[in-house]
Amino acid sequence: MTSSSTASASGLPRLFSRSAPLPQWDAAAAQALLQARFGRLWQRQDLLQALIVIQHHFGAITAPAQTWLARHCQSNTADVRALIHFYHFLQEERSTPHQILFSSNIIEEQQGMRTLFDELRMGTHGLAEVGLTSCIGLSDQGPAALVNGHPLTRLSGQRIREIQRQLQQQIPLAQWPQNWFRVDDNIQTAGRLLQFQPDPALFLSQLLAQAPQQVIDRVQQSGLRGLGGAGFPTGRKWQACAEAPGADRYVICNADEGEPGTFKDRVLLQHNLDAVLCGMRMCGHAVSARHGILYLRGEYLFLFDAINTRLQQWREQQWLNADFNIEIQLGAGAYVCGEETALLESIEGRRGIPRIKPPFPVRNGLFQLPTVVNNVETFAAAAWLLQSGVDAFRAVGTEQSPGTRLHSVAGDCEKPGIYELPMGASVQDLLQACAARNPALVQLGGPSGVMSSPADWQQPLAFEGISPGGSVMVFDASRAHFNIARNFTAFFQQESCGFCTPCRAGTQVLLRDMDCAAQGQQHADLNALATLINSTSHCGLGQTAGRPVLHWLQMNAAKKTEVAHD
Repeated sequence: MTSSSTASASGLPRLFSRSAPLPQWDAAAAQALLQARFGRLWQRQDLLQALIVIQHHFGAITAPAQTWLARHCQSNTADVRALIHFYHFLQEERSTPHQILFSSNIIEEQQGMRTLFDELRMGTHGLAEVGLTSCIGLSDQGPAALVNGHPLTRLSGQRIREIQRQLQQQIPLAQWPQNWFRVDDNIQTAGRLLQFQPDPALFLSQLLAQAPQQVIDRVQQSGLRGLGGAGFPTGRKWQACAEAPGADRYVICNADEGEPGTFKDRVLLQHNLDAVLCGMRMCGHAVSARHGILYLRGEYLFLFDAINTRLQQWREQQWLNADFNIEIQLGAGAYVCGEETALLESIEGRRGIPRIKPPFPVRNGLFQLPTVVNNVETFAAAAWLLQSGVDAFRAVGTEQSPGTRLHSVAGDCEKPGIYELPMGASVQDLLQACAARNPALVQLGGPSGVMSSPADWQQPLAFEGISPGGSVMVFDASRAHFNIARNFTAFFQQESCGFCTPCRAGTQVLLRDMDCAAQGQQHADLNALATLINSTSHCGLGQTAGRPVLHWLQMNAAKKTEVAHD
């Protein structure tokens, strides 16, 4: 056993500390690690979680490890390999003890990530595997990278050279300077939600004094809508789950915020975890569920041990018990798992391929049982609502979009970070608050959202205006719209689950044709291809994959029209 499994102050094993991977496969060590992870005999649905533990502690999932896991998880090696090849953070081989993955998000591209990436890769040949990955939720303090799953923030040329020296001197990762791994909240504007620090005992006393239907009625009366982006009425979702036939029910917190440029859920999990847990407990009471799962994106591995420790403290206080318990499940690097049915597949230990809907999760969800899936911010807002009341909740925001909203702001601005503003605040309000530098374009809601120009910036960020997706990327007048669109298209191509042809093949062709266009070569009709991908793909990822190109083409056309009129 390595020091990765040493106990925390709560007595729980620290499963994901920064110790170096074991040099070779050890079945006895693996047995102990998985016993510490699950505290019980593991089952087929635990296969992905077992793979994540083995990956972290051994650096790779080699053939002997695959055979051993298949046998112990009542599976087969073909299923094991299918998972390894699907999830980006799993691999069958590792040539060095260190793997360093730079975030390829457009914000960090513009912060000079490529120069840093090239410098580290050229200077550490044979000492570390250096590669790229999608956005890791740290664009407010980038350029950033993951080393063996742990975040390195605020990278610079000087820091890269210091990292090279650490590698050359074979200094263990656990002994690297602690401040290199510091992840700040960067809360710039804190409203009622970010200031909300509930007392779990008092909250549960207030919650359990109400009948489940009373809780649901309050949520419906409040007008709270899902804050993950879709905006579905939360009360209607909880009501449908409560009414669905089933022997049991599940409550799932979707903490897989993989949309590039988004990091608000990371801050809530670090700063307001009790509020999120109270919201999950509230939902469990409302729909009569006994099981809660917090699905934590693989890029937030560094939060696992702290969340797990807090959950144990809740159990010790009997705030979690046989009536309702919460466990953590980890992702392993797959943007598509942010889609609720792909997330369910992942929790069940399979590849995150989105399901066909209907049926919907509220009726046929996890293990085909009624399931509520809400995101981190939605659960925190629900808890605030229960404690403060419907009138107080509706006192802020708009009629159709009551409450506040957290915005992850990064890019060409002086003050990147988290801004909590009332629903209905405008893009211009955000740009003024973050001290945007000569803004020309703003991407709202990440690559799957919308690109807005100054003409749109007085519209309200609300479900009846510009849908508030949580991510706000600011671009000044020096940024080429083509480069932004290409980065987003490359992201969709990289993150396609491969299930359907329009997305799997279409995004590859779209990226190729964009590169041809950049070189002045003849290419296909980009508008037709992007539209085809959007209209024929299986799930939300593919159905928005063509948006960046369509926005780029529309803005180009608008510019040409302006020039012609001049």
